[in-house]
Amino acid sequence: MRNLKRALSLALASVMVMGLMVVGSGASYVDVSSENNVEAIEVLQKVGVMTGDENGKFNPDANVTRNEMAVIMSNMLDYKVSNYAGTAPFTDVPSWAEPYVAACYTHGIISGYDAKTFGGSDSVTAAQAALMMMKALGYFQYQSDFGEDWQMATIREANKIDLYKDVNATAVAPMTRNDVAQLALNTLKSYQVEADNDTINVNGNGVSVSGGSVKYYQLVSNDKMYKAIDDRTGLSMSNVSGYTKELGEDLYDGDLECKDETDDFGRPATTWSYKSSTIGTYSDSADQTWTGKVSEKDLYTAAGSAAYDNYKWTVYRNGEIVEDMDRVNGKDVLDYGKTSSERWQETGNGVLTELYVDSTEEDVVVTIIDTFVAEVTKVEDNGDDYTVTISYKSDKPSKAENEFDTDQKFSKEDIVVLTIGGTEIQSMAKAEIVEGTVSSVKDNDYVKLDGTTYNYNRAYCTTVINSAKGLVNLDDGDNFTNPDVDNEVVLYLDTYGNAVAIEGAEDSVDDYLFVTGVDSAYGDVSAKVVFADGTEEKIDIDEIDGVDAYWKGTGDKRVPTEGHIYKWNQSGSEYDLESASYANFEQILFDASNGKGKVERDNASVYRGSDRIGTADSDTVFINTDDDKVWTGYKNVSSQEDIVGAAVKDDGVITILFMSSSSGSSAEDDDFVFISGTDPEVVNDNGDKLYQYNSAYINGEKVEGGFIVSSSSAKDDIVTKGLYQVTKRDNDDHATEVKLVVDATADKKGNYESGALKAFESYATYAKKDILSLNDGDGNLTAGSQSDFSYNNDTTFVVVELKKDNTDVDSVYVGGVSDIETDAEGRTGVFVVTVEDDGDDTPMAEVVLVIVPDEDTVIEDDNNNGDYKVVSLSGKKIELTVDKNGEFTLKNVKVQKGDENYENLGDVTLSAKIELYNKGWDELETVEEDFTAEKSVVADSNGIKFSSDLLSSGDKIRVTLTLSNKTIGDIEFFTGSMTVPEA
Repeated sequence: MRNLKRALSLALASVMVMGLMVVGSGASYVDVSSENNVEAIEVLQKVGVMTGDENGKFNPDANVTRNEMAVIMSNMLDYKVSNYAGTAPFTDVPSWAEPYVAACYTHGIISGYDAKTFGGSDSVTAAQAALMMMKALGYFQYQSDFGEDWQMATIREANKIDLYKDVNATAVAPMTRNDVAQLALNTLKSYQVEADNDTINVNGNGVSVSGGSVKYYQLVSNDKMYKAIDDRTGLSMSNVSGYTKELGEDLYDGDLECKDETDDFGRPATTWSYKSSTIGTYSDSADQTWTGKVSEKDLYTAAGSAAYDNYKWTVYRNGEIVEDMDRVNGKDVLDYGKTSSERWQETGNGVLTELYVDSTEEDVVVTIIDTFVAEVTKVEDNGDDYTVTISYKSDKPSKAENEFDTDQKFSKEDIVVLTIGGTEIQSMAKAEIVEGTVSSVKDNDYVKLDGTTYNYNRAYCTTVINSAKGLVNLDDGDNFTNPDVDNEVVLYLDTYGNAVAIEGAEDSVDDYLFVTGVDSAYGDVSAKVVFADGTEEKIDIDEIDGVDAYWKGTGDKRVPTEGHIYKWNQSGSEYDLESASYANFEQILFDASNGKGKVERDNASVYRGSDRIGTADSDTVFINTDDDKVWTGYKNVSSQEDIVGAAVKDDGVITILFMSSSSGSSAEDDDFVFISGTDPEVVNDNGDKLYQYNSAYINGEKVEGGFIVSSSSAKDDIVTKGLYQVTKRDNDDHATEVKLVVDATADKKGNYESGALKAFESYATYAKKDILSLNDGDGNLTAGSQSDFSYNNDTTFVVVELKKDNTDVDSVYVGGVSDIETDAEGRTGVFVVTVEDDGDDTPMAEVVLVIVPDEDTVIEDDNNNGDYKVVSLSGKKIELTVDKNGEFTLKNVKVQKGDENYENLGDVTLSAKIELYNKGWDELETVEEDFTAEKSVVADSNGIKFSSDLLSSGDKIRVTLTLSNKTIGDIEFFTGSMTVPEA
């Protein structure tokens, strides 16, 4: 069930202001955050008083002009402004605002600077806006109400009725839309009044003004609709008791309702609804807020002695009532007393504590909100918001949900911090990340990274929400941990900057490397190694097991052992290695003397010889040192036998295994290079001649510094633009042998018998829903022969676009499966270059090559009818072009009978079927042109013409040509796609 949390836009205000977390979806406007008066903005939007612009923005920080204020007042008071058009006395009001200004002026809501000047383009001030609102409530009906200073009088009376509550503006300052919304909501919640003016006396000579003052009395009624916003009672001018008539109750006939409730955290809150439809639930402003330690004395001081001695207290933690703290006396919530400096209820860094004191009901509510840690496992785009699914990494409240709807997009595998009220997620934010070396640590308290101190979130210093103390260990999801000094770690912070989770606190597979070769130069030791990510490098060794590495002679050396695993640290450009015995880890060797190994996909057991030597799990990392392929988890590794290598075992579990297998494997993706420029730059490298191809791409990315070939024979093999496989390299990783795998372009003469046409013979028959099917196995460039493959977000689609009738490469880039066209006409060439495991029935494609033909290419079909066939003129190509007016020109066409020109062709009909591309080919029309051929020639180099009136510039079209007469029958001889030029 989707937990849409529209109600919490304001409910989390204090969390958001301090921590800037993301609340649930449902906010009215994209530019409104919890720092704005969300309650007021959403209520006024619902009743149509204030709305946003066409871009979905409310513009809360924009100043409100006096003209705009007239619109707001007219909307709120439901004036039929069209009835007042043309009646405003002011000369400076624009036509769009005039009816609104006129309506408000007629009802005495506004006045001008003078008889003719309204000043509508000026920003409205807090005093001006409040006066308009109070006049709507019935105040300031007489001049005597203003005294000597109308602004002071307005502010004084507005404060008496809490009209400025939560409004952040001074008397003469311009008001923003955010503050006007709050002022308007406060007005709707206020009761209306009527005036009793005893300053006016009547004597025999007429009306005269004497002493006395204007008094304002509440309007009351016994109609229950006047309980909709506030059920308070009052006395009218005639001393009648009843419910006070709030302005919002009168204006909306009781359909706008406001109820006192609690939010999901237990905080006092207000729920607004209109016509029985809930607008939202909004927490009250706290009397005191803490995000650090709260002592028992702090709590007592903030609540006050009266609340401590006389009120009933209720304490919530994450929306649940704390045990034995439900409507208890003040002294019952403190363990040590009102003067104690002891920490109360495990409050502290990153724990939000809020105090609410209700002197009317004599209640005190305290809410405590902790931060939880989770990983995003799924993000679903709903169109107007996202549903985020999480997996908790910290402990969680009982029955806490794992889905959250939000307007902000998160990504899979994001580490997030969140708050929970009851069972529902209330807010979520991506955890801030810092990286560094641990310089000092105090367990369950703080950690210093490179000298900067990060306090633990208090909830991770105790067991109040978690089963153990410590930071969430993201390397081991079931544990909490504290790092060690010198650990290289990634620290995850809550929205207050406190630590909640960590990576790298324990040994990881990234700490290991495998030695495949050892060398020395001038006594210095180097080694060729494979790291845990499959990267192969040649490194210089500084120390081995804390002692300098050296090689002074055959028998006088301290070097790493080939075929062994070492832990490593890098110091500068050199490496320090630690052997299994020195670093105290268990190493398993697979070789001829100890026994070769075996792993099987979906089998957790790892064997050495016939013995089961250990168990792999879903986190075990397997590295093939022959081709640097890496798998994670026993369900993903390719089955291999006769393994030579080594593994690390921890408590019976194989954590990492470096292996080489005699069974061999397919080539890797970096063995394939697409070359779009065949003229290399010749480079001299210490007397060696190297050939540098600067227009070369690996996995769709241009090779930085160029693709280097170090042998002239390999250079001579690169003769056309296409995909090459490197079959042999020298010690510097330069290619010495290559072979052409896919010839991507036709030759310069447009010969389609090889090159591009051949490239398009391998195509996809299906390419969607994670399945890619080729027409046959020839497009599989791996060691397998499959024609069906799976693909995912990690599959790289290398797209090559051709130009100039497929004789040249236009561009090379990383695209997607959408670049594959399976339509029989104009389809793309498709080749699967590498897969994860060529032994699978439907292997996962890693790299796919997609060749896109020139969209203006026209291809001559080899169609015939018995002895008769349509061909191009000798030495030329059939050409079809179209101009901006839809006129076609066909050139270089003749008819043969057998191998000879058919000289008696005579009258013929040319039919052109024209199709328009619109997410597929739709037939537009068929145009026919009758003419008499000159001997065998249908169209010479000057061409014949026909036209279509249905085409527009920019149309992508496909044309199929058929030639007919009574002798040759119907011969379809040409299909080509093209674009109508721009006019």
